[in-house]
Amino acid sequence: MDNQSKIRVGIIGAGSAGKRHALAYRQLSDVMVTAIVDPARERVIAVAGEVGCAHFDEPDSQFWGVVDVVSVCVPHKLLAPTAFQAIDHQKPLLLEKPMALSLDDADAIIVSAGRAGVQLMVGFVHRFRAEVQQAHRALTAGNIGEPVFAVEQMILGGGTQPGWIWDREIAGGGVTFYNGVHGIDRLRWFLGSEVSTVAATSRRIRNDAEVEDLMLATMNFHNGTAASYNQNIALYPLSSGWRSEIYGTEGALLLGDGALVEVTQHATTTARVERSDRFLGEVTEFVQFVRDDREPSVTGADGREALAVALALEESAVSGEVITLSA
Repeated sequence: MDNQSKIRVGIIGAGSAGKRHALAYRQLSDVMVTAIVDPARERVIAVAGEVGCAHFDEPDSQFWGVVDVVSVCVPHKLLAPTAFQAIDHQKPLLLEKPMALSLDDADAIIVSAGRAGVQLMVGFVHRFRAEVQQAHRALTAGNIGEPVFAVEQMILGGGTQPGWIWDREIAGGGVTFYNGVHGIDRLRWFLGSEVSTVAATSRRIRNDAEVEDLMLATMNFHNGTAASYNQNIALYPLSSGWRSEIYGTEGALLLGDGALVEVTQHATTTARVERSDRFLGEVTEFVQFVRDDREPSVTGADGREALAVALALEESAVSGEVITLSA
């Protein structure tokens, strides 16, 4: 792609994620959002008006003709079919998590993109939080020695999520697919290892849900680290937050939304970082890797592995058995 020309971005899905993508792209000088797609007419008109671009009810031939790359921000059931459309039209894509609802579809997306020479990045936006990146640097530097045990927790207040996340056919799974997949990716990234086994239990507390709103699990990783994984969407408004804890042979790293606490054997150092625009960081990486024609920092394989763990958690919670993941 010409490094001197502006990249024309199309966004498929004008919900919460799509709007955040659009507003983030708008901050980049070498990018212009040219079109947004969503069948919800009022919503797509509102976002298109805010960004200043065209809007479409569906990704038709006219839409594909005015974009160079796309962000795919649709409900889970539509992720894979929309990704295949982008690949068919030779458009590099930033594909929101969890990428697909089955490993077959995830694998097909990766293979199809590779064969077509289409660049693919998966939207694990938490990796672009300043505190998460700082924690990853500390872990990579060996500041706490070898990881031994990890705790990953995310609690969301109820009432702010789209209604479709409780529909099994559309969402595929509950809290694990909607937000818990971020915690799975964070653990994989922090520990530099893949999950080997999971044992999970889930609950469906709300009456209108077809999927779980509570997931509790233990995970074992190939590098020997064990982890506790806890996810919940409350029935009531609540101050939402997440927390990652990594305990190593020489110290511990405790990480929360906006803060990093590093504990060593000799002293405790607290570093509070400035809140960063994680969506701006994500779309900046997407645009840059497209321009550079290189591998993105978050690959299709990352999306596929996190999805495999999410599916294993769902299977374990239903069967009551320990699930071993394929190497």
